[in-house]
Amino acid sequence: MVRHDMKILVDESDDGLDEKLREIGYEAYSVKKLIAEGKRLHSDYSVLKYARENKMLLITRDAENGLSCEENNTPIFASITTRSSKSY
Repeated sequence: MVRHDMKILVDESDDGLDEKLREIGYEAYSVKKLIAEGKRLHSDYSVLKYARENKMLLITRDAENGLSCEENNTPIFASITTRSSKSY
């Protein structure tokens, strides 16, 4: 399997995508799973701060997170869609 150097944080709206990304070689984490492990990531700000401190790309559907990322120079991949079902 090819390993990718990029670390990815998957927002709660896309929980499960982290597992698919790991299957293809990415170091990926889920906000929902990190919260279950005891991390304090209950606000948009804390999620963005965690991503920035850990040099992670954030995948989110939350438009406000996208704006905050731009304002705080945090890399983001916005997966905004109108589909109701997840394809991963």
